[in-house]
Amino acid sequence: MKRSLAIVRKFAIGLLATLLFSSCISKQSISKLDEDDSQLYPIGINGKWGFVDEFGNSKIPCAFDTVYFFSRGLSVAKLNGHYGYINKKGAWHIKPMYEHASTFNHHCAEVIKDGKTKLIDRNNRTYKTSFYLEGGCIPPPKYAVPDTFSCYQDDKYALIYESSTYDSQSQKYERCKDTTDYFLDEIIPFSASHLVVRKGSKYGLHNVRLHPQSSPPIDTTAEKYSVDYYGIKRNVYLPFDELILNYQTFAGLYEQYSVDKVPFKYKNHWGILSNRGEVLLPPIYKSVEIIQFHLAKVSYTETNEGFVNIYTKAEYFKR
Repeated sequence: MKRSLAIVRKFAIGLLATLLFSSCISKQSISKLDEDDSQLYPIGINGKWGFVDEFGNSKIPCAFDTVYFFSRGLSVAKLNGHYGYINKKGAWHIKPMYEHASTFNHHCAEVIKDGKTKLIDRNNRTYKTSFYLEGGCIPPPKYAVPDTFSCYQDDKYALIYESSTYDSQSQKYERCKDTTDYFLDEIIPFSASHLVVRKGSKYGLHNVRLHPQSSPPIDTTAEKYSVDYYGIKRNVYLPFDELILNYQTFAGLYEQYSVDKVPFKYKNHWGILSNRGEVLLPPIYKSVEIIQFHLAKVSYTETNEGFVNIYTKAEYFKR
């Protein structure tokens, strides 16, 4: 009897070790995810989804109920009512075990299991709060608070400028504040360094760090509003007809973090700005949709669309 119990115990320990080993995701498999920089595009056939390359060649068969664009080498995939993550060979990296799963961003993803939300890394390990600052699940930066850099009176906003002046008598630098006229209709959060300003139907970006000037316009003919700062004329440019603001999210908290990139409309065409006000894609498209950090879906005409690398301007998968 004792011998049989020992055999059962030994078998159970061996089985547990096998299960633990088989569920382990190695450092080598993670590094392979980062080495593969090929771009794949979701495609659906008869209600099932897979991926093609930039030439339209099938790379992953249409066998999934849902797929997302790849991020950090992995795509969310849904099968039989559960979500997991596949690699670019179409194999499960994290088996479908979740009721919901989000794309990997800032090295982590939000998943729901048994009705509970948690954050995981690409090893499928759960993140705890103490790990946020240890190089994994780090939140995006917060945006500049409009109240710090503007004031409100009679349904209009004024910009607040701060500067340092040198007092020759005390031989110290003193911080000074001054405000523009109350001329703006709206101040909108944008990024850590910029605010969106609106006057009428026109929008611009105001740099809160490079005082007392605003961000340079997309061109010098943009509508502008001159303000007087300590006797010096400064221009607030308002070149944009529309901005689509999508704030970064983290751990289920919405509109708490800054915009990363933003589609903008200028003279009836669309482009993309960085969160520092730089033009990443010029306004030459009929429409623009940011798919992931480096990829945008664009329309060239009413019927012709494709994908563009936001940073290299390379075009893929036109159709």
